[in-house]
Amino acid sequence: MSKIALVFFPANAYLYEDENLQKEAKDNPSGILRNEATIQMRRAKRTLNKECQKTLDRIIDMLENISNEIGIKAGYSQNAGCSMCPCSPGYVISGPTRRFRKTAFYVDEKGRITNIVKDYD
Repeated sequence: MSKIALVFFPANAYLYEDENLQKEAKDNPSGILRNEATIQMRRAKRTLNKECQKTLDRIIDMLENISNEIGIKAGYSQNAGCSMCPCSPGYVISGPTRRFRKTAFYVDEKGRITNIVKDYD
């Protein structure tokens, strides 16, 4: 499987089991949190909110339609944008072949795609 794209969501697009983390994410949508909260958030169990999950599914469907390939998958990675450190968590989208230019999608907490960057490094 080859890396096709990355999808990034703000901290407040996730639903956390710990209500203190949920409040911290809501108060700091940019993801810039206090050190202790950031460390806890990296380890926390999380799911996307409903709107963002739909957007992630739409992006996968779009990439499958463009490529005429089945088997494109998304997996959460704390190191999606930077393999050196956990500074840019997100979803890595992988597929059977590398028929796309590397694309990064940025999505807000309401599930709207706010930016698309092609040929990222």
